[in-house]
Amino acid sequence: MAQTRRGVLAALSGTALAGCSSPTESGTPSVDELPENCPTSLDLDVQRPQDLNTDSVADFAKTYEVAYRSHSSDLQPPWSSSSYSAEVEQEPKRVADGYQVTLVVSASIIQAAGSLNAYEVDSDGIPKSTTRLESSDLPDDPTYIPIEEVDDQLLRGLLESAAVNRVEADSVDDSKIEQYSELIAALSPDASIIEPPGSGPEYAYFDVDGASVLLEFRIATSDGGLWGEEILYYITEYVVRRTDSTDSPPEDGKLTECRFPE
Repeated sequence: MAQTRRGVLAALSGTALAGCSSPTESGTPSVDELPENCPTSLDLDVQRPQDLNTDSVADFAKTYEVAYRSHSSDLQPPWSSSSYSAEVEQEPKRVADGYQVTLVVSASIIQAAGSLNAYEVDSDGIPKSTTRLESSDLPDDPTYIPIEEVDDQLLRGLLESAAVNRVEADSVDDSKIEQYSELIAALSPDASIIEPPGSGPEYAYFDVDGASVLLEFRIATSDGGLWGEEILYYITEYVVRRTDSTDSPPEDGKLTECRFPE
């Protein structure tokens, strides 16, 4: 990287960014005047403006923020989803060598989780300790899977605990919903893979050292949102910085994009 920076620096013949401590008349920065980890990019496929003005930086910041949120999200489609929007709170203002843009961000978020519920059952396959399940929903003449066939530690521990305590519950995050749905369907002929966005539930019966246990796997979803969060951008021809702090200037925000002069 150092050799690349020196090579570009030599090619630029010492020119500098307008508004920096040692600007030249051309307004083009030297490599050493750019942040140390330049060039960098999140590769969000958002076209950066070449001609900076209040309109171009406002449009860029709105589009970039939505792409940034989607890129940073840990939600796992198709089980969980999010939709973001960003609006400019006020006209961008000129600061230092670029523009400050203040955005107001909102979001609609649907998050899913897999719910694992295990119940000790009687000789008819009916749970002993819950009335939440309708017997008509349960498999007829179920096949009981020996606990020895269950290798997954979470699932095995849940079933063994239910055999002692009559009922146990646990959850898996959205990134593991498909994994557990396929695992349960592979273990039991009574189960079928849950399809998104949340059909089901799955049921499977297990023989836990002589105790009969019913496993129920269903998808639970929750709706949430984000309203009115302020995000500040600092945008120049070469640098994009982002911060959610209103106590410090956006020029000191997190560097998300930086490019060398062409």
